[in-house]
Amino acid sequence: MYWPDIQNSQALRADCAALLDKHEADVIPKVKWPQSIQILEPKAVQTYGNCVIITISGGGIGSGWGFVVYPNQALISSERQTGMQIWGTGQQGIFKFQTIE
Repeated sequence: MYWPDIQNSQALRADCAALLDKHEADVIPKVKWPQSIQILEPKAVQTYGNCVIITISGGGIGSGWGFVVYPNQALISSERQTGMQIWGTGQQGIFKFQTIE
């Protein structure tokens, strides 16, 4: 598994907050991905509740992985409800995920 480096976590959180304001539980078309997400070269981006899920790999035979971004730190408690294994990146509100097989 390869998680790309996040160059600007503040911009990523701000862009994800904007996506959450515009889209509720929605797959975001590639043409609407902000630069801070495009640079990660994801396969898919979707809003889900109070977070944005950035899928780097769908997994194929194995499990998928990517990032979950919670722009609002006060709402992090729901990260355990996404059906994924989630762990921190050391950057506020940004977590790595791996789907549970």
